[in-house]
Amino acid sequence: MKIVKEAIVMVFIIVSFACKDNATNPSINQPTRALSLRANATSGTSPCNIILTGTFNAYTDTTTMHTPDMFVIGGPGLTVIPYWLSGYPPIPAKRTYIDTLYFPYAGSFSVHMLLQTMTQDIYSDTITFTIN
Repeated sequence: MKIVKEAIVMVFIIVSFACKDNATNPSINQPTRALSLRANATSGTSPCNIILTGTFNAYTDTTTMHTPDMFVIGGPGLTVIPYWLSGYPPIPAKRTYIDTLYFPYAGSFSVHMLLQTMTQDIYSDTITFTIN
């Protein structure tokens, strides 16, 4: 009986130490959006170029995209109407998309990225730029 009690105590100790790892919080370990957007700057003096980097966090090797696959929406004097070209074969998704926006004049601009997968449109978070 003593051996059984010692074995139970030993198992309890092992389990309690094994569970002392940091808890995993999905919002910390995984991106909160399928598409995240970053910029090399959020302010500048016109005229200026700002480089945007979109990271497709939901990327898989089998994800396919319409043609064109990506749009940057918002910016100085731009009206973007997303479209896709029918009759073109799907193209493979990329993990990273990079685009440069040119800001010829001052203002405040909100920009987001759109990816057009074959199954759904995926929107990034929005970045606001202040151009002086």
